[in-house]
Amino acid sequence: MDSITTSYAPRLTHPILHFFNVLNVNDSPERVSIELSLLPATRLWRDKATGILAQVIDMAVNRAGNQSIGDCTPVELELFMHCTQIPDSIKVEASVEFVCEENALFQCQIYSAQDSSDELIAASHGTLKQTKA
Repeated sequence: MDSITTSYAPRLTHPILHFFNVLNVNDSPERVSIELSLLPATRLWRDKATGILAQVIDMAVNRAGNQSIGDCTPVELELFMHCTQIPDSIKVEASVEFVCEENALFQCQIYSAQDSSDELIAASHGTLKQTKA
């Protein structure tokens, strides 16, 4: 299956998008990759990195999980922070590593996309649980 790339992704919906502009989305069966830029009005919040990046991870892993197990939600995650402030541009990569019935194990990395540095600023792994309709 080919990956799908869009320059603007109106189908992305998540409260964290009040902080970011979506630059690019690349969905494949193996990985979700999302490029985001911090909106000018929210740059004052860049020092709230842990809470904001946790929400970015929630958005990305839900999107990856939806491709593997359908509607789902993280039931536990561990977040490793490697920065204290959010850069202006970030790249998020999320993937589902293992699926077992209604659960899936995921991993997610967030990189600075500023100055083509690709520096790891946060990483997470955890469990997704399928939600019943």
